[in-house]
Amino acid sequence: MITGEYVYYLIGLFFAAVAIQNLLDRTNPNVVTRVSSFVFWGLAAILVAFGAYLKANSPFLAGCMVIVIVVMAGVGLGKTGAPPAPDADREKRADRFGNTLFLPALLIPLLTVAIILLMPYLDFLSLLIAKAQVSFVALGVSAVVALIVGLLMLRETPATPLVEGRHLLDTLSWTALLPLLLAALGQIFLQANVGGVIGSLLTQWLPLDITLVAVVAYGLGMAVLTILTGNAFAAFPIMVTALGIPIIVTKLGGDVAGMAAVGMLSGFCGTLLTPLAANFNVVPARLLELENDYAVIRVQVATGLALLVFNIGLMYFFLFKH
Repeated sequence: MITGEYVYYLIGLFFAAVAIQNLLDRTNPNVVTRVSSFVFWGLAAILVAFGAYLKANSPFLAGCMVIVIVVMAGVGLGKTGAPPAPDADREKRADRFGNTLFLPALLIPLLTVAIILLMPYLDFLSLLIAKAQVSFVALGVSAVVALIVGLLMLRETPATPLVEGRHLLDTLSWTALLPLLLAALGQIFLQANVGGVIGSLLTQWLPLDITLVAVVAYGLGMAVLTILTGNAFAAFPIMVTALGIPIIVTKLGGDVAGMAAVGMLSGFCGTLLTPLAANFNVVPARLLELENDYAVIRVQVATGLALLVFNIGLMYFFLFKH
């Protein structure tokens, strides 16, 4: 049976292959860059592949490894040389295949959804995939299937995705790992009862018995925490613990489902405004080779603020029985 651990092993192997390629890259004359990139992606490989073991047996070591990765990213030691420019032959092949090139990428979400929906009706899927982790495992299986389809369609060798994947990570650098680190940060905040502390502070300073004040504090809190953490899923348990359940639902009688749904939408408004949501805002700028890493955010500011105001109004007018 395929469990989530096998998917993590596969991701870890890919990071390890990237680390080794960077170390052995003779086209990069900078030895410091090659070694630092090897250490950076090597540590990432260990953390991803053996995270469950480290959590159970040596959480302190895992924490130290995360700190090393963060420090390296902060001082620029995780960067590598620029990837080679596409050659003329590659561009010709791209023109020949046209939109068919999108088939492997589209297979991933389509096959993932199909596995999840069909699992209750197909016994072999239940025997193949662990039910407790069906979404994550289905995504991993779909990615492997899409990879095989891409190799067959383009008639490439298995080494090609490793080389091209390494070039992609060379471009993205530390931003590729930022979502994982921010998710971990959200768990740390949850374990440290940050939501309870924020709730106590807001209760002391704001008249939260007034519906409009409570809704504005909750919506703005979701957006601001998302801006600071880069992840609405990290901000959500904090604000729900601080204001969502105790104030909006329990004290003011708001609808719990609406509080949760629109609260997340308010957090997503913060996602539009922060570079910490690197996979949405910084990565596209780098892949498109824009002059400024924050070009995407600048375009989204007006939309994000307008939607935040709309979401707060939505909660105020529809969560409560006025």
